[in-house]
This record gives sequence, structure tokens and C-alpha cells, in this order.
Amino acid sequence: MYNLFDFPLNIQNIENISLLKKLTETVRYIERMNEAAKSLPNQNILINTLVLREAKESSEIENIITTYDELYTSLAIPKLTQASEKEVIGYRESLFEGMRMLEDVGFLTENIINKIQSIVVGNSQGLRVRGGTVIRNDVTNEVIYTPPQTFEEITKHLYNFLIEFNKEDINIDPLIFVAFLHFQFECIHPYYDGNGRTGRILNVLYLMKMEVINSPILYLSSKINETKHEYYGHFKRMNNNEGFEKYAIYFLNLITETAKETIRIIEDFKNKIEYVHESLRNSSGKAYDPRLVDLLFIQGYTRVEYIESGLGVTRVTASKHIKECLKLGILEEVKKGNNKVYINKLIKGIFSH
Repeated sequence: MYNLFDFPLNIQNIENISLLKKLTETVRYIERMNEAAKSLPNQNILINTLVLREAKESSEIENIITTYDELYTSLAIPKLTQASEKEVIGYRESLFEGMRMLEDVGFLTENIINKIQSIVVGNSQGLRVRGGTVIRNDVTNEVIYTPPQTFEEITKHLYNFLIEFNKEDINIDPLIFVAFLHFQFECIHPYYDGNGRTGRILNVLYLMKMEVINSPILYLSSKINETKHEYYGHFKRMNNNEGFEKYAIYFLNLITETAKETIRIIEDFKNKIEYVHESLRNSSGKAYDPRLVDLLFIQGYTRVEYIESGLGVTRVTASKHIKECLKLGILEEVKKGNNKVYINKLIKGIFSH
């Protein structure tokens, strides 16, 4: 059966020295990450890249596999998008839409969650109305837990979840509380499909709402992928205080390690952006235009027409810029039929570490 929490949580039930020690470490790295992000000349470069990476990693948890080349090509030429890329790109779009709607409304609603989930999966089925749903281990086929089965149960628990998500005053640190909100949503499992991806988007929205992170740059899917067996193991053991504490420490560790990696990515971005500036200055001489570097990094891919419109130059000049970047090893060409997309090799290299 499912083990949903009774809200509000009592902090005394899940507080111990190990947990507080881990929380202190997590807060420290979150603060460092937020500061590091401010040092980038254009944070959208980081946001766009991390969101796409998260979309890819989050979808892989659900066994939806694609590559960066395929994703960049699909973004540049939507008509060539295949089913798997469409789902990954849907995740990216749903995150941005969720952020927009939450900012407009001011609090999370069932309609916002439904909208996020519908973009993720590409349909508007809505909440589950039929019983029989169980959550299984992908490898062993073992039943991990059984979520609420009736529509009435689902809506009741989702209503309580929304109340807790929207609270401003809580008796527990948001970095711990987000772990339990995540568990609660996964246990409610309100949809036939897309619950995991929707839940991971809600993590980001909650941490932004509570001003723990300044921008959408903390994504846990990569670390969940690396510890998938442990992740599902905690869901099975969440039926006593010891299970609560171990899960909270595990989740804080996910956040800590993700923050560390994001800091590394930010530093790598700064170094590679500076490298491209220097390379183009030395190679292009008077033709060097610093705006070109932003265009090369802002999406991770480009086309001749993007350079043409972005710099306000002729197609011939835009083509020269791209040829120069190909020669310097900054871009690589990917062909799809008669279409050419130029992918930033340096961004791909950041995620191969």
C-alpha cells in the first residue's frame, strides 16, 4: 500500500544531528552555486543548456533515450523531430510554462500541474480515474508501492499537497521539505503517465518559489539516474522515522552533489566562453564581433540564418563566421536531409566529464 504523509510534518520526528549536518553542507553549496551563476555575463546561456540537459536526463529515467545532436537538430528544425525528441523537448517547454504560470498566478494550482503534465506527455488525459495502477521496479518488475486508486482519494491527497506546497511559513527548512513534497507527489501518482517528470519540475518550481535558488539551474535527474536503485529503495522504506531521516539525508545529498556539479559547469562555461572570445579575436581580427559568442552559446546550436538575423549581417558574412568557427573546432556540422545545423562542440564537452 502507499505511505502518504500526514501534513503538516512535525520537524521533531525527522530531526537529528546527521540530518542537520548534511543540511548545513547543502545550504553552503546552494549559496556558492547561486553566486557562481551571477558571475556569468548572460545567465540564459546556462539556463537554456541546463534545462535541455535536465529534460534529457529526466526523460532517461522513464527510458526515453535520445542524444544532444538529435535534440539540437530537432530544436533547430522542428519538422524533423522524432517521437523521443518530442517528449524531451516537451519536458523543456513544460518547465518554462510552469514557471510562467506560477509567476502569473502566485501559487500552485491543480490546473497548473495538469498543464505541466499535459505538455510533458503530449496529451490532456488529466487525473487518473481508473484503479489498478502500481509502481514497479523497471529491472525486477517488483511492486515498489501502490498509489491511491480512486479519483476521490487522488484529488483529496492532491489538494493537501497543494496546501503544503503553497505555504510560506513552514517549520522545516525548504531543502528538507522539498524532499517530502517530492515523495508525496510521487506516491499520489495522480496521472497515468508523466508523474516522475512532472514531479521533478515541481521540485524546481518549489525551490524557486521559496527563493532557495535564484534561477532554474538545479536539476536532480542526473544524480537520480546514477542512484536509481537507492532512490526507489527509499520509497519502500518510508514508513517510520528512521526511514524519513535516511531519505531526507539521501535527498539532501542529491541536491548537494548537483549543486557542486552545477558550480563546475558554470566555471567550465566561463572558461569556454573566454576561450571562444580569444580564439575569434586572434583569428578574425577586425571582423571579430563579440555578439557572435553569445549566439554560439545561447542555445547550443545555430544556423546561418540565426547568425544573419542576430548580428544583422548578410548571409555571406554569416556563412563566413560559421566557417571560421568550424575551422577553429568551436562548431560541428550536423546534416538532416538538405538541412544543416551547427552544434557548439564545447557545450557538448562540458557534459562529457
